[in-house]
Amino acid sequence: MIKAATALMTLLFATAALADDATVIAKGQAAALSKLNDPDSAKFTDLRVVTADGRQIVCGRVNAKNRMGGYDGAKPFLFDPAIKQGAIIYGGRAVTDDPISSLAQIKGFQDVCG
Repeated sequence: MIKAATALMTLLFATAALADDATVIAKGQAAALSKLNDPDSAKFTDLRVVTADGRQIVCGRVNAKNRMGGYDGAKPFLFDPAIKQGAIIYGGRAVTDDPISSLAQIKGFQDVCG
């Protein structure tokens, strides 16, 4: 009984240590916006938080205007507060000048976000 109670308390404390989804998503959106050429045009979809290796990671899609002023289609992005780059926009060459996003492979998004 004591072991079960200890395990339950450990789980509760671990859960309490994670930020709520809305807060993490807001940080992820801000990080993605900072990478875009036209952040005012951003439209986010499919936003969700996944937990990987004890970290909360935001996965979603962002559609934004490219340099020519047209929407380029929703690009997958992820935000991991543990990485220096913050947000990575996959296939975002037309909507961002961020070199990491330009080189990122979609498989990285799929591995983390499914």
